[in-house]
Amino acid sequence: MKKLVIRVYVEGKVKKFTAPRFVSWDTFRQTMALQKLFDSNAPNEALIPQCYPIICSIFGHQFTVEQLERGYSVEEILKKTGEALHYVFATADLSFKGEVLPFERRFAKRK
Repeated sequence: MKKLVIRVYVEGKVKKFTAPRFVSWDTFRQTMALQKLFDSNAPNEALIPQCYPIICSIFGHQFTVEQLERGYSVEEILKKTGEALHYVFATADLSFKGEVLPFERRFAKRK
């Protein structure tokens, strides 16, 4: 899977951040809620304020909501949020590489 990257102006410089492969349950839950809001065709005025905190969460809080609000284009936030939602759902693929294994075997060492 392709890495998720964002470039944010922080303290007058463009900084590049890469999202970790780890997705917590809290981030996944927030992502599902935001996806429902996207699917409801909510107006941008309702969507945009929800995007900044979830982006920060997906990127592991490497930057603050305030830094993102000040250093990232409002024109790009919906597009980046869509990419981020897709990234979370792909990363948190619960199918375990297409195999269906009993719970006990999921964490067994593979040869």
